[in-house]
Amino acid sequence: MPFSFAESCEYCQMLGRQTGEEDLFYDYMRWGGLPQRFELAQEKEVRRYLEQTYQGIVEKDIIGRSSRYNRQQLNKIAAYVMANAGKEFSAKRLAAFFQSVNAEGVDKKTVYRYLDKMERACLINRVRRFNIAGKQALAYVEKQ
Repeated sequence: MPFSFAESCEYCQMLGRQTGEEDLFYDYMRWGGLPQRFELAQEKEVRRYLEQTYQGIVEKDIIGRSSRYNRQQLNKIAAYVMANAGKEFSAKRLAAFFQSVNAEGVDKKTVYRYLDKMERACLINRVRRFNIAGKQALAYVEKQ
């Protein structure tokens, strides 16, 4: 799991980096909190490290040896999820969108399967719906 922002600040202090908290915050928002990336000096190295880490997770934890996973579909779904972080969406609507723009199409079951694999690989975290009004919370179907 990546560092929180507070942990990132502590780690940078341990490494002897003398950067302001505001600069570190922007750096953290741009590149995230994977620990090893703080040891890299150049942006090119950080980008390469993050891309290799992502590809390693995809290869080992999601695609693996299974032939039922399509790397291209996974990358499209992952790109959509990352671009819409913090927004609510449903797998049904996401599948409909992909079917409308892609002749190959992606069904709802496939979207759920990829989202589940990404969550298990710690690429994403699911945020469950929350509604204080008791029974009303049970009336909604969970969206992903």
